[in-house]
Amino acid sequence: MDDHAEAKSVGKCARYVRQGMEAGGLNTDSRPNLAKDYGPFLIKLGAVVVHRDGYTPQAGDFAVFEGTDDHPIGHVQVYDGTQWVSDFKQNGYNPYHDDTKSKAYRFP
Repeated sequence: MDDHAEAKSVGKCARYVRQGMEAGGLNTDSRPNLAKDYGPFLIKLGAVVVHRDGYTPQAGDFAVFEGTDDHPIGHVQVYDGTQWVSDFKQNGYNPYHDDTKSKAYRFP
């Protein structure tokens, strides 16, 4: 993820995350097109929802943000152990800096 991340968002988070998943050995043949739809796909691959109360991210965690009027395709990202990465290295959990709803996912 880190090696291919851009300096700033290029609006292709789902593509970059998919490529990272493939590099990690996951089969993404039945992946969704939109970032906001990655939650059920991750569960299908074996991930579980991590409750956000007292949440501390671990390397390999995913977060999926719902679509909104401002961001209709949503957002998907992966935690690299230090920071959240999608198509760019983010400064924090929520790249929108608003109250967009999200869920965290982890592979056991």
